[in-house]
Amino acid sequence: MLTVRYDEANQKYFDLSYVASSKNTFTLTGLQANTQYKFVLTAYKTVGGEKVLSTREVSIKVTTSKAEEQFTKKVTGAKVSATTTDSVTLKWDNPTYAAGVVIRRYNETTGKYDTIAKLGTDKTSYTDKGLDAEKAYKYVIYTYKLNGTTTVLSDEYVKLSAKTQQAQKQAEIIRYEGSNRFLTAVEISKASFPSGAKTVVLAYGMNYADALAGVSLAKAMNAPILLTNLKAIPNETLAEIKRLGAKNVIILGGIGAVSADVEKVLKKSGLKTERIAGATRFETATKIAERLQILNGKKPQEVFFVYAFNSADALSVSAVAAVKGAPVIYLKTMGDLDEATSAYLKSIKGRVNNAYVIGGDGVISNDMMKKAGKALGVTAKRVFGKDRFETCVAVNTKFKSVLNGDTICVATGMDFPDALAGGVFAAMNKAPLFLVNGKAKTLNLSDLQAAYLKTKAAKKICVLGGTGAVPDSHALTIADAG
Repeated sequence: MLTVRYDEANQKYFDLSYVASSKNTFTLTGLQANTQYKFVLTAYKTVGGEKVLSTREVSIKVTTSKAEEQFTKKVTGAKVSATTTDSVTLKWDNPTYAAGVVIRRYNETTGKYDTIAKLGTDKTSYTDKGLDAEKAYKYVIYTYKLNGTTTVLSDEYVKLSAKTQQAQKQAEIIRYEGSNRFLTAVEISKASFPSGAKTVVLAYGMNYADALAGVSLAKAMNAPILLTNLKAIPNETLAEIKRLGAKNVIILGGIGAVSADVEKVLKKSGLKTERIAGATRFETATKIAERLQILNGKKPQEVFFVYAFNSADALSVSAVAAVKGAPVIYLKTMGDLDEATSAYLKSIKGRVNNAYVIGGDGVISNDMMKKAGKALGVTAKRVFGKDRFETCVAVNTKFKSVLNGDTICVATGMDFPDALAGGVFAAMNKAPLFLVNGKAKTLNLSDLQAAYLKTKAAKKICVLGGTGAVPDSHALTIADAG
């Protein structure tokens, strides 16, 4: 087959190609777009070495396609909107003038940009995940349109670069422990007051009743809380008082908690003692509050109420109250306000702006909460969780602006002495107390606890007490969750 094309300029046909009978197609390139061409196809045969054309021919008119219009409109508003340790998020304005965007990331191995996403106009952001921490990445973003099934990229594009964040290092774990509760209190005192303290607050180590209300007072006095037995003060406690160079000892509770014999030993050692005690735990708490008020030189603007017959909720709020310089007052579950409590609340009525009940209505009823608030002339607010551990998280979350240090203090929520002694340390570091079930073999964090730890992202975990109170595995679980 001979293919002949008409030459418009010279107004004549010229031969293009002889195509063997084994082929039935011929492609001519280099033509102009959107232009009509005339062709003549004529059969031929070879006779004696010469090509002899058929007397018959076929004329064909063909118009080439229109040229693809140049697509130059680039995406607008493109930026890196967020980075994490393993992701980069890109954002851009909706390209209504195109079919969408194509995103490419630079490949250091090949030296080329690889397509990582092709998105329609319904998307204006993309998160590139699974990246390495603390690494720089480069991107280009094209707009595109579709020519049938063919994707046509814009001639212009936007370049972006981003660096992923540094991987979060696991929090440092520090444990303050002694062979018993008395020695643990000593170790916490050493960590809190390495250079000494003029005053020591001394509490009964076997019962929390008088001591839990005293953390705010100890913090205000810049004093550690040390523990004693009823009838005899441990030698290690006396040695710590001597190391501190203390001159004054504030005893919390009556002689039924810290005996007169203990006080005599202290005085014999040249220490000045002051006992803060009431006939009941309720009255002792109010007397501690009154002493705190004298120390602060003003009546409190905030009050924290806790259940008088369980230590967990009081421990949870002790650091918050101490940082705020606010008293912790005991309440019963129901019935009337204790007489001493009622008298104290009446004495500060009109000055208090906020009152908080810590714990659910199973420990302090709504009726009791209303009575306490009414006695102050305010509406008390409840801060609680489904159990003592989530109540602790609720307190930490509610008062996160106060507990804004980079440390978390971990203690068992099943007993009081370690968290009691650590309350001042926590307040000094503006650190929340995080209570756990130290008796459990495995620490299974609730969703609320895990979320709190992740948000807090503490740099240091200070464990209060030995492994019998808080196992190493519990501390590691908490560190991993942050």
